Parts: sequence; C-alpha cells; structure tokens
Amino acid sequence: MRSLTLYPPQKMSNNSRYPKFVVADFRKIKSATLKKYADLFDLQLRQDGTAGDMCAAVARHFDSHLDVYEDEVLERFVNAVRQVYLII
Repeated sequence: MRSLTLYPPQKMSNNSRYPKFVVADFRKIKSATLKKYADLFDLQLRQDGTAGDMCAAVARHFDSHLDVYEDEVLERFVNAVRQVYLII
C-alpha cells in the first residue's frame, strides 16, 4: 500500500471550526495546495485568515459536497463494466 506524504499540521486560530467528522485531515496539507482548492471552488477566504482558518474552510466545503448515493454509484459501476465486456 502506498502512503501519502503529509506535512505538519497547520496552526489553527480560535475562530476556526474544523468539522469533527471529516475523515480527511486537511490540516496536514500544504497551504499552497489548500489555496489551489479554494481558488478552484471559489471559496471565500478572509484576507487576514490563518492557515488553520483555510484548513477549516476547505474541510467544511469538502464535507458539504460529499454526498454519495451508494445505489447510484454501484449501478453506474455495473453498467460501465457491462459496456466494457460488450465491447470486447
């Protein structure tokens, strides 16, 4: 199994509210990467915010957009596999 290279956790200010149930720990990701994520999804970040504030904002955004419908995913997977075997 391949391991990820993680970076030291970012300091968080008291104003940061990092979601408790987010499995991915965005506090271990480089600030530049978090900034790219925030730019990609047009997250509104405070100019005077800390790296911890940015981690919390990215984690909240990630958590709010992580709706997975297992039945739909499995159905699409099965259909994709069927199409591959029909082509061969």
